[in-house]
Amino acid sequence: MLDTLHLDTAAPSPSMRWNNVFLALGLAELISGLTGALLADWLPIFNQLAVVAGVLALIVIPYCIFRPRLVKVYDLVSAGLMLAYGAGTLNSVVAFGMDHQHLVQNSDVAQYWFTRTLALVLCVCGCLHLAGRADPDGHILKVIRPADTKPIRTLMFIVPLFLLYCVLLKTGKIGFMANVSVDGGAEVSPLSVLVLMVVTPAGALGLCEALKLPQRGAAYYALMAFSILLLVSQFGLGRRIFMFSCEIYVMCALLIRPPKRLFTAKSISLLLLTGFVLYAATTTFYALRLASWAMDPKGVRHYTILELAPKAIEMYTKNRRSSVQASAARNVKLRTFVLQYLTELSRGEAFREPLYGQDLERAFVVATPIMLYPDKLLDKRFEPEEPLINPAFGIPIFDGPNSILTGGVSDFGVFGLFLYPIVACLLFARLLHFLYKRAPPQAGIFLALIICQNLMEVEADMARYLVTVRTMIPIAICIWIYFGWTHRAQANGVR
Repeated sequence: MLDTLHLDTAAPSPSMRWNNVFLALGLAELISGLTGALLADWLPIFNQLAVVAGVLALIVIPYCIFRPRLVKVYDLVSAGLMLAYGAGTLNSVVAFGMDHQHLVQNSDVAQYWFTRTLALVLCVCGCLHLAGRADPDGHILKVIRPADTKPIRTLMFIVPLFLLYCVLLKTGKIGFMANVSVDGGAEVSPLSVLVLMVVTPAGALGLCEALKLPQRGAAYYALMAFSILLLVSQFGLGRRIFMFSCEIYVMCALLIRPPKRLFTAKSISLLLLTGFVLYAATTTFYALRLASWAMDPKGVRHYTILELAPKAIEMYTKNRRSSVQASAARNVKLRTFVLQYLTELSRGEAFREPLYGQDLERAFVVATPIMLYPDKLLDKRFEPEEPLINPAFGIPIFDGPNSILTGGVSDFGVFGLFLYPIVACLLFARLLHFLYKRAPPQAGIFLALIICQNLMEVEADMARYLVTVRTMIPIAICIWIYFGWTHRAQANGVR
């Protein structure tokens, strides 16, 4: 009886405590957003709201990384939006000495609209966290039971994939900045697209399998080696791709071996190491980018990473190291201010009619396979998002930082700003529930990692999400058959 009473009055479980943390973060974001929206006419509020948004982003992101078992689709999308619009805005404001006027002077949009848009983003992120607490499904990652581990079969999957990936890199089928175009044209290589989609999930799956092994034998070291090789070979694909890949690896490592406390010597060391790797990769990537501009100022040719490496090394070592780092720093200052494009769309929609679903219709056209729609390439809706939405709101056509929010606000205004991310999370939550319930364990976590990777890519419109689901279908069939066969074989006593 005493034991029962002790259990009944004990502290909440770790799961409950962490869910309470996400609940508190959601409420903090929602309250901050509502306050900012009410005080949007007050000039100093923008800097203060940027600081609040940046701080909340820097809180929620480590929580998502260090407690992956409790992270839901809603939390991941919210964290990504906070990173892009919250931490990105704070970085740009701080980079210009808290002089927000320097950021908005190149735009004819009044500061009120910047404050209002940032406040709405905070409200959206808060609502996503709250929706995640209300939805019992939608967990991104789940632990593979020790009985279901198949290190050899997983290794047999990873090694051929790594060799194929190396061949595509060497031949230029996968080029610098993840370029997969055929001969520099609009056509892309389907094989390269599929391989790019599975490289990070395959490496992360190998890491999970390795860390699940009770002893460090040959299988452990082989899985670790190929997982690391798959990771480090991605730094030339783009800064965001490499950063998100690092985050997924850390989440998988902490999924299998979670720390007892958030801040431990191991977790802090891992965070510092990840930060150093990202800094080195960012500098290296920008050196490669400068090398591509130096070798081809007109940007006509598409170089492989191996072709750019000698020039990049030369630029970095021959008294140009400081200039490369300075160029990278200048590039980051304004590139993180992605709020400007969303603000211009939000202001344009407020004075004009929204598109009422035209961008969503375009997304379905883009995602429809050409074998089902032979005239797809002739359809005027088969185009990027900007040529459709920018002219409708009096904005010049340029390559803007798209997100699910840009499509939502363009189609249905403020209502769409909330509708699109919540509905997308709801659908992905149902998909994850189905995969974990029906798929073999390795196939389930592998496909979940694909979803996780694409949801982290904030600068993706609704078409990107639909294309992801479409492309996952052949991958799911193959991986389901492969690990389903091994699952049945193990059930019948075959190793």
